[in-house]
Amino acid sequence: GKGEVGKGGIVRESEKHERVVNEINSFAEGIGLVCVGVIDSPILGAEGNKEFLALYDRRTEN
Repeated sequence: GKGEVGKGGIVRESEKHERVVNEINSFAEGIGLVCVGVIDSPILGAEGNKEFLALYDRRTEN
């Protein structure tokens, strides 16, 4: 939330990064997607903000 980010909207704590990635993965699972992988983006966002790249796939029934 808004109260969890630093000045300028930058999140610096790795625990918060991990929590948000997990929340997004949970949401994705709820809409039928499976997280194939998440990596740190090699490109920093504005003001040095850490970005992530994720790949999702549709869940298929076997």
